[in-house]
Amino acid sequence: VARSVRANGHPVVVYDMSVVPTTIGDAAGAAKGVKSGTVQGKCYPKEHSGTVRAEGKLFVRHDDLFWMNGQ
Repeated sequence: VARSVRANGHPVVVYDMSVVPTTIGDAAGAAKGVKSGTVQGKCYPKEHSGTVRAEGKLFVRHDDLFWMNGQ
């Protein structure tokens, strides 16, 4: 998360520096995920802007994809 850059009052997510600590909403898969073998794991940005940067890192936009459950 970029500490010095904000969007609508919230710190922005930057690629290769930010992580979402837990996935919310897949708890029904409590028997573990079929492919990942995990449930409610960390999420990492998979996509980012090609031009917009925050603190020198590429900016992650609202509709960019994330790797789910640490994969």
